[in-house]
Amino acid sequence: MSITRTERVTCSCGTPVEVVVADSLNAGRHPHLKQAILDRTLHAFTCGVCGQRFVIEKDLLFFDFERKQFFCMYPRRDRAREAACSGEVKRAYQRWMGEHAPQFIIADGRDFLVRACFGYEELREKIVIDDAGLADLVVEALKIDILNADPWFRDAGVMTLRLDRVLPAGELRLVPEWLVPPEPAPAPVPVIERRVATVSRAIYDEIDARFDDILVTHPELAGGAHVSMLRLVSWLDVPPG
Repeated sequence: MSITRTERVTCSCGTPVEVVVADSLNAGRHPHLKQAILDRTLHAFTCGVCGQRFVIEKDLLFFDFERKQFFCMYPRRDRAREAACSGEVKRAYQRWMGEHAPQFIIADGRDFLVRACFGYEELREKIVIDDAGLADLVVEALKIDILNADPWFRDAGVMTLRLDRVLPAGELRLVPEWLVPPEPAPAPVPVIERRVATVSRAIYDEIDARFDDILVTHPELAGGAHVSMLRLVSWLDVPPG
């Protein structure tokens, strides 16, 4: 089941705002909450006084029994705790799908995709990837190839790419992500173009055909329940955001 609760937060203008947030989300029973993740509206609120939009980033368990997805999302500021968070996710999966689960869940609850995610975009991406029948390890290796092939991404300070969606013809649409998004420059100085990479399914399939070699070439891409090229970053040296 999905578990929600009411919480009172304070807007930057000083106004107290009462919001409803989810601690866990059962996508099978509440598909509208899953859609809110895909629409980037989950835990997004607007202050009724100043009109400012803000997002509450908090721990969230995303569970889809039919699609065999067990994702635990942590705030992005917890990336430095990646190893500990990954261990927590694996223990939670064993506890709720094994030790304390009814027999029918134990029987049918094997072979789930278990992932630790940091931030809503990473959680959203895991859902998009798995729903499209793709492998996140292959997508992460694809990102490295794209970033290495085009110096624009390095020169623009892009940290990673996000799979935004899979197009009807099967192409993968990936958008850049920065640690701190660039500020729009005042006219007439040109702003940084938000370059989008659209990759054919054939290129993805070429990497997928070498699946067993990915971790030989890039052993840092996966650790425990966390699969991300951002594991290459030493987050202990990055101020929490």
